[in-house]
Amino acid sequence: MVVRVWRGDAGRAYGEGMPRSSMVAPALAAVIALAGCAAGDEGAASPTPSVTATTATESATAADSTASPAPATSDPTASDPAASATSPTPRPTPAASTDAATAITPTGVGPFTTEMTLTEAAAVTGEDYSMDMEAFGGHCAAVILGGDGPWAPIWALAESEGADGPIDTFGYGIAQDEPAAVDARTSEGIGLGSTMAHITAAYGADLETREGFYDVASTDVFVAAGPDGFGYKFVLGADGAVREWGAGRLEQLHYVEGCA
Repeated sequence: MVVRVWRGDAGRAYGEGMPRSSMVAPALAAVIALAGCAAGDEGAASPTPSVTATTATESATAADSTASPAPATSDPTASDPAASATSPTPRPTPAASTDAATAITPTGVGPFTTEMTLTEAAAVTGEDYSMDMEAFGGHCAAVILGGDGPWAPIWALAESEGADGPIDTFGYGIAQDEPAAVDARTSEGIGLGSTMAHITAAYGADLETREGFYDVASTDVFVAAGPDGFGYKFVLGADGAVREWGAGRLEQLHYVEGCA
C-alpha cells in the first residue's frame, strides 16, 4: 500500500523532522500543571494518579505494532513438488513440408534427385564442387549443396559410380538442441523433431534399427520406401527426437560417415 503524505509550501510533511520528544513534552507539562493546581485546592486529598500523555502519533504507532501481521501469500507449489514439476509436452503430429524446395522423397530433396550428378546439381546451386570431387581421387565426393536456396545446408554424397556419377544420398543433421537451418520433411511429415512413434505411424513397425556408431545413446532407423533399394535414414537423439535424416540409396545410407 502506498501512503501519500501531504506537504506544505515548505516541502516538509507535517511533523517531519521533529523529534518525538518535542511533541510530547508540551502535553506532559500541561498535565503536570493541572495536577499541581488540584493538589493545592484540596489540601490533604489523595495524591492525583500519574497520568501518561499519549499523542495521536504514538497511539497509532502502538496500534500498528500490536496488529496481527498480514498472512504471507502461499505458494501452492512450495509444499507440492509434483505441482512444480514441468509436465512433458506431447510432440504435435508432424505435417508434410510446405516448401517444395526442401520436400524429402526416397530419391531426393527439393529439385535435386539421385539421377543427377554433382555437376548437374552445381548448375542449380551455382557452386563449384570440382575440388570436392577430386578430394578422394574421384572415387567419392561429399559436398554441402550451398547456394542461395533453402536447401543450402543439405549435403549430398556421390559414391556408387564415383564422384562424377549420380548422387547417392542427401541428408541434414544438427547437434542436440541446435536450431535447425532448414525444416525439410517427407510427405508423411517426418523430419527433425519427429519421434519413433511418428515414424512407425507413417511407415509401420517393421523397421531396421541399430545403435549409433559414435553416440551409443542415439538410434539409427532405416525405412525402405520408393524404388527398390531406396528409402530413408532417421537418427534419433538421446531425447527420442530425430536430429538427422538421410534419403536415397539404402546402401550408402548405412555408411557411418561420408564415403564409408
